[in-house]
Amino acid sequence: MNRAYAILGLLVAAIVGFGIVTRVMGGKDDKTLIRESLRQSLEASRKGEPGGVLEAISSKFKFNDQEASGNTSMIANYIRNQKPDIEVTNQNPIVTGDEARITSPVKLKLSVPILGDKTVTIPDVVMVFQKETTREFLVFPVPKWRLTEVQAQNVNPTEIGIE
Repeated sequence: MNRAYAILGLLVAAIVGFGIVTRVMGGKDDKTLIRESLRQSLEASRKGEPGGVLEAISSKFKFNDQEASGNTSMIANYIRNQKPDIEVTNQNPIVTGDEARITSPVKLKLSVPILGDKTVTIPDVVMVFQKETTREFLVFPVPKWRLTEVQAQNVNPTEIGIE
């Protein structure tokens, strides 16, 4: 019986030790995690998949300080169908506690009916990220950043094909 407890204790100690070593040795800083979250969100948009930028745009996108709440499904469908190539030129986040913001010009490469391929640059797009804690191996807390809001100022929706 004591031998079983000893083996169980060693197993638990090994798991905890492994978790601590991987956290200490492989821990990434917040700015790196935010850039990874942005990259994943942009990749999801390129593939037309829900998640990341699409979720933020469809739920909390703002044109010129006005909520797009009445048009969220239209915006989500438009982006999903367009599968735009999105380039964020400045990917340096400003981190304040559990929130981070990236303010950057964003280039959208779209295929607009009648006009063909079109590149539109939207200046000063603000992307807001929130820090969350997930679990690795069901035990170890791991920080994760999630894109929660996208704001665009001085945008004419018809310029990017949304009417």
